[in-house]
Amino acid sequence: CITSHAAETGKAEGIFKYFIDTMLDGGDIQTLGNMVQRLITMKSRLMVHSSSLVRRLTLRHFMLRLILTAT
Repeated sequence: CITSHAAETGKAEGIFKYFIDTMLDGGDIQTLGNMVQRLITMKSRLMVHSSSLVRRLTLRHFMLRLILTAT
């Protein structure tokens, strides 16, 4: 975040040039940022998948217990 202090002192352009511009130039920093974003996405998908798997296993366990106690 470029603060108002940086804008008042004339450093906002330098911040943009050396940080934001570097992140968007297609170089190593952008590649690293894209990899981090992919890892975060994969982690969130894995968490969603694992929680649905736990729910399914819990339901199967409940159904199995229900069947075994009914017989």
